[in-house]
Amino acid sequence: MSKLKSYLSAASLFICTMVVPAPASAETCDSLFYDQLYTEALPLCLKAKDNFKLGFIYSTLNNCLMMKHHYRLDGSSSAKGNMGMRLIYGTRGCEKDVPSGIMLLEEAVEGGSVGFGKFLGQHYSALNNTKMAKFYYRKSVDIKGGTDWGVVRARESYVELIKLFNKKELKKFYLEKIKPPVNATDWEQELASKAINGLKGILDTEEKLSLLLESTASNAKYKCEIGENLYNSDFQGLVVELKKQNKTTAFTNSLCKGDKEYFLGKTFENGLGNKEDFQEAYRLYLIAGANGNEYAKAARDRIRDQLAPEQVKEAVCLADYGIEPSYFNKVRCKF
Repeated sequence: MSKLKSYLSAASLFICTMVVPAPASAETCDSLFYDQLYTEALPLCLKAKDNFKLGFIYSTLNNCLMMKHHYRLDGSSSAKGNMGMRLIYGTRGCEKDVPSGIMLLEEAVEGGSVGFGKFLGQHYSALNNTKMAKFYYRKSVDIKGGTDWGVVRARESYVELIKLFNKKELKKFYLEKIKPPVNATDWEQELASKAINGLKGILDTEEKLSLLLESTASNAKYKCEIGENLYNSDFQGLVVELKKQNKTTAFTNSLCKGDKEYFLGKTFENGLGNKEDFQEAYRLYLIAGANGNEYAKAARDRIRDQLAPEQVKEAVCLADYGIEPSYFNKVRCKF
């Protein structure tokens, strides 16, 4: 039916040209190609001399000779990459030619189509050439902008790259990626989040603290997660480290909204860094919860039974006056 439609459309167009100038056809090389009507698109793409699309169409028709001819005429990095894929795996009518396929894929990557680095990474990984595998996976991961196809290859390459890194390499990689550029793409932001989560598992308390305190406004997005991970994963070790380095104030001032109050509440609840005081801990947990800390409610419930009703009432009153209520407000809340 699609062929009959094309023939009828062509006949109608011929008749119209005998009377008035022909209107633009509704079917073009682009429209048919993106509708995956490759056979119908072929004559129109030949007329348009769109060599990239012609190379792709001939590959779907398993015509390797014509595919290579048009991809070579196009000469783009994407054309080289597509042709290299056919040769390295011996698909779409092409005989397997690994050396030529590798050369074309390398040219594609160097020409800017870094997504093809994923396939080079696979090739070298299968040969146990870890150095080259990491090199090309990294090329794919480091995509800037690009198409959805390239981003998908970047995600796939990331998974494989992480498997090949040793701990030192992994730490270095993550530390580079937690600081995305100012105009970061969605993928670069996603990669930064992956790096933050990765660092949580491989840095010790001292290293995390150093990372948090070195943060600046330009890369502060990861501060909240690192700070939260610090007080949740090793609270006692953190308090000891802060006392040793005399950096408790610097640490609390580096925490995000809600986290500062929650951390201080834990110091009063546990008697670490501050004298044990359940009422003060409860007050700080109230403020933390009001500021969006997700752990605050469970913390309040945990210590509420340790307080008399009048202590709870006083803590609620004081919480309305912020983290450091004035002497007047403290007196006021006692009555």
